[in-house]
Parts: sequence; C-alpha cells; structure tokens
Amino acid sequence: MRQKGSGQALTHSLRLPEEVQADAVRLLEAAQQVTNATIEALWPRLDEFADGQGHAYKHVGSMMASPDPHGSRQWRCEAETAGRVLRAQAERKVAFEQIGAILSEGLIVPGRNGRQRKDRRELMRRVRDLRESEGSDAGKLMMLVNVVEQACNFYLSHERFPASYEEMQAIPLLKTGMLTYAGDDGPSKGQAYRMRLDIPGRTLWLKLRVPNENGEWAWWKNEVGIGLPDATLELLESGKPLAPTLRAVTRPDETQIAYLDFVIEKPVCEAPDWEATRNVLAFDWGVHTLLTVVVLNRKGQQLSRPIFLNTGGFDGKQARLRKQIDELKAKRDRLDDDNPKRARLQREIDLCWQAYSRCTA
Repeated sequence: MRQKGSGQALTHSLRLPEEVQADAVRLLEAAQQVTNATIEALWPRLDEFADGQGHAYKHVGSMMASPDPHGSRQWRCEAETAGRVLRAQAERKVAFEQIGAILSEGLIVPGRNGRQRKDRRELMRRVRDLRESEGSDAGKLMMLVNVVEQACNFYLSHERFPASYEEMQAIPLLKTGMLTYAGDDGPSKGQAYRMRLDIPGRTLWLKLRVPNENGEWAWWKNEVGIGLPDATLELLESGKPLAPTLRAVTRPDETQIAYLDFVIEKPVCEAPDWEATRNVLAFDWGVHTLLTVVVLNRKGQQLSRPIFLNTGGFDGKQARLRKQIDELKAKRDRLDDDNPKRARLQREIDLCWQAYSRCTA
C-alpha cells in the first residue's frame, strides 16, 4: 500500500552534454568498481537485507567501509546503489523460499524436437494458488512468476531444480556504471552533486564531483546546462524533483554515453478516512483477468454485480509506446550531438512521452 503523502516516481533520461561526457563516464567507471566490490563482499550476507527498512546506504555502511574511498558522500551514494541491488535480490530470495512447495517436474513438459519446455499454463495455475494462500498483491504475484520461471530455466539447463536461491542466481554485478545520488545531502547542499532548475529557461543546471585522469577528485569548475524536453516540463508543473541517477549506456561501437535519469515525484490522490465512507470498492488481482471489482457497503454486503476489468488494449498501447520510445532513443544515441537528425528524433520521443503521460494521468 502506498504511504500517505507519497507519490509516483517517474523518470526522464537526459543525455549529458558532450563536453562533460569523458568526466561522467570516468566517474561511473569508478563508482561501478566500488559498487560491484560492495555487492560481492556482502552477497554472503544477503539474508540481512530482507527487511528493506530505512536508507540502504546506512545499512551497507554499518556492515563495511568503502573498498576504495572516494569521499564520504560519494561512498554513501555508491553504498545506496549497492544496497538497493541487494535488497531487491533479498526480496527475490524470500519469494524463492515461498515457491519451494510448487517446484516439481510437473512444470516441465516435452517440447518440440525432443527438448523440454516450461508448462506456462501449469506454472501460472500453481502461482495463482500460492498467491491466494499467501494473500500477496499483484506486484508480488509477478515476482513469484518471475522467480518460478527462473527456477524452471535452471531445471532446463541442469535437469534439476536449484537447492538454493544463490545456486540459480549469479552475483548481480553491474555491467555498466550506475550511481544514485539519493545518498547525498540534496541538490543545493550535496557534496557529490549539485542541481538546480531554471523552468523559464527550460534548463537543468548540474555540477558533479568527478575524478580526473589521474584519479584526483574535484568539482566541475562550472555548472553544465541540460535542456528540458516538453514532457519533463509538464510533469514538473505538478511534481517535484527527487535525487537523480547517473548511468552509462553502451553504444554498438562499445563506447559509453552518460545519462542523467531525472526523477520526478508526481502526487497521487489520498484515500478518504474510513469513518467518512459509506461504500468501498473491493477488488481481486487475477492472472488472466487483471481485476475483478465489486462495490460493498461497510457491513460487507454486495451492492453491485462484479465488473471484470479488461485492460488488454490499454496495456498494449502503453507497451507499444514504451517500445517506440526505446527504439527512438537507441537511434538518437547512435548519432553525434551535432547531427541534425537528433533534434527530429528527440521531438518524436517528446510526443511519445506526452501520449504516454496522458494515459497515466
């Protein structure tokens, strides 16, 4: 359940200007090394990350110091990145322990050409029954499905199900650099990044603390301006910016490009107090049918017939928009900054984001 006063976090990726790309990529390479070393060191203690309470960097910091100190706030950001990875994996491990009772060879059936395959229909049936007994929500349902499929893939490779989560899951090291700035002191007082918005000028101004070619860390001398697309400006009208994430994208020629994932928290409507309600909308998450909805009064008496929510068309449209956005971004990122085609592709991306936002508003 969403906490009162919280919102929905949406991310827009902004490419850093060419003049700071080398600095940013060097920063991400250094952060990747520390983050991966941290994940590897704490992987044997994965169970300790199952609670997922509080700041991840505090949890990591209580267990170890930085394997390669880059400064206290830089380490907090690296520890936050590593801690989030470990918490996500710990949650999946809990799910793996839940599915132990439903893992059996009945999930594997003969396929074409004598090869075995997963029986997805049986898999979904077993997970649905497990969800009903556990009372988990839709997000947990999809995680259970994903973990069961991972266990089945292990079976197809080893002809047996894994004895433990760690046996089927390799240590989840970052393949490219990624660094969340959520461990820093904010955009105006941060010791690893500074950020300010110029809405009339449609610009985000950024300043980072980065290593030079000799490994010496220092701030950029000047702020760097990044133009804000229309879709991002629209979200800022009703949302507030959160700590961004810096990440690297590998191009087809193996070179890396640094992007700033600009995160905006969009408010959601708060539910009324229970005492002020007369009727409630009850729902049940399904697998084949997304939602079954019915109206009840506070005594539990049914006031309406069941309504079955079919979102196939909507989900398909949103999925197609996201796929189109990803394809346009891939085309844009292959081009040099001065290529005139970049502007046209960016306009198409903005239009797709506007269409996507209208559907989720």
